[in-house]
Amino acid sequence: DPDRLSEGILKFLADPLEPRWSKAKRVRISNGFFAAGGVRFSYHAAYKQCPIIAKDFQRPGMDSLEAHVAESKGIACAAYLAGLFCDKLGIDRGIFRYVSVATLDAADYYDSRTADHRSRFYSFEERVEGEWVKMNCNTGLVKDRPEFALAQAFSHFTHHATGNEVMVLDVQGTLTDDGKFVLSDPAVQTPDRSKFRNPTNIGAFAINRFHQSHRCNGQCAQLGLPNTATAAAPHRA
Repeated sequence: DPDRLSEGILKFLADPLEPRWSKAKRVRISNGFFAAGGVRFSYHAAYKQCPIIAKDFQRPGMDSLEAHVAESKGIACAAYLAGLFCDKLGIDRGIFRYVSVATLDAADYYDSRTADHRSRFYSFEERVEGEWVKMNCNTGLVKDRPEFALAQAFSHFTHHATGNEVMVLDVQGTLTDDGKFVLSDPAVQTPDRSKFRNPTNIGAFAINRFHQSHRCNGQCAQLGLPNTATAAAPHRA
């Protein structure tokens, strides 16, 4: 039921989330970032000798628990919808999935006097191997290459399955040699931006740009998705 699904997702995105903290051994984070997205820096890191990725925000003043929780909510929302998407297509959930994430409070090592080069909070996620590719984005880019058909159908599906209330864009990550998508850093869009306050949510503009650029493919047809020309979102600031 799209109405119930959208209601549950919007409630999850809007409601406060109290993190469940656990004690962790010290995490090692490299001094310099190796990649910069639109909002965050990425660093090589290690936990229990396992390589991971650490992320913090580029803009001064953004390093807050609330901002990291919003990012975690976005990826949890995308991961949940990716699971439904795979189920609807009848494919294994491991073929199209989002990475697991956690947040670190580095208060024991944080010193406000050196805050210009150290964050108190970091997001962590598994490290994925392979070439990083952005398959679509929240400003209208849609790469309709055959190997990315699943990614574009996923964004289309998220909008339709939630009754046009949510769309997952910035579908990006790696595509393995055996055709598995391992994804991170989604940009969850809501026509009413007040329903999910996150800098990458630019609302109806992003949703409409996707529909203008996307060309429906075989997966869209298999899922019974409406033609993108009729699926634009009403503008709600």
